[in-house]
Amino acid sequence: MKDSTGKKDFEGTCWPGNSVWIDYFNENGSAFYSSLYNLDNFKGSNNRYYAWNDMNEPSVFSTDSKTIPTTAKHFKADGAVFEHRDVHNAYGAAQQRASYNGLK
Repeated sequence: MKDSTGKKDFEGTCWPGNSVWIDYFNENGSAFYSSLYNLDNFKGSNNRYYAWNDMNEPSVFSTDSKTIPTTAKHFKADGAVFEHRDVHNAYGAAQQRASYNGLK
């Protein structure tokens, strides 16, 4: 995800401080996030591993709107570009889908 100028990754403030948000609408970003659920990353666990997704709405404490600016750009792997305003309400669902893909 890029800022409104498309020149740099979007950064803002959330619970841990300076933060960036994965672009789940980019197939590569989504696949990266899914890979974090690999069972090998959870030593001592088994195939009954479960996860709880919380704070999957894009909360950004350093913006007036308290979310990713509507003019931030999303870049699909094929180069297509669209603004966050077009996908804001689907952002959490896209994270859920990436989590599901990682768990299965």
